Amino acid sequence: MAEISDNGLILGILSVTLPQYVFLAENGTVLIEKKLVRTRMTGNRIVPSVKSCLDELNLGIESVDTFLALSGPGSMTGIRAGLAPIRAWAYASGKNVLMLPTLPVLASGFTKPTLALISAGRNRWWGQAFSGNMNDTPRIMNNDRLESYDKPEWTWVSPNEPTRKNAKVIKHAPTPQQVIEMINITTPSSWTRAIPQYLFEMEHNG
Repeated sequence: MAEISDNGLILGILSVTLPQYVFLAENGTVLIEKKLVRTRMTGNRIVPSVKSCLDELNLGIESVDTFLALSGPGSMTGIRAGLAPIRAWAYASGKNVLMLPTLPVLASGFTKPTLALISAGRNRWWGQAFSGNMNDTPRIMNNDRLESYDKPEWTWVSPNEPTRKNAKVIKHAPTPQQVIEMINITTPSSWTRAIPQYLFEMEHNG
């Protein structure tokens, strides 16, 4: 299976949480990015924003070597908004896809111990703890389970605003730079293996 070359151009779509990003990167450097803030039509702005990035660098979609998206967990609509065009372009071009899990990317760069959280609705959270060299298993957490991480030494990182008493909360969504720093945790694959991670899988694993 092909690896990303040093000179490979990466097109990424981070659509699982808000704000969303589209970006182009090469040699570990983000060349251009577009930040999409919340509107009723945010998802519909992804493909035009990709075109805008390519146009500003005088490139076409055929110049992309590897496509990238977040696999989840997160909003089903958000995951699909990024994954659908990524899969289509990879299929049409025969290029590879990188799928990165949302929670490790979200926690990247923050001081451990860190708890990465994304709202799953109904007072539940997709969560994964990172402490030292140990990474917890991603799982669905209710507010009671969150209490075990509500300590002064813990940092909670989330695009939402979880309630806590003692832990530090940083409101944050995955960024292109975090993704670039994490691409070595997965291997490029064909578009057929670009599969999302949904709520029912988290419940099964948790």
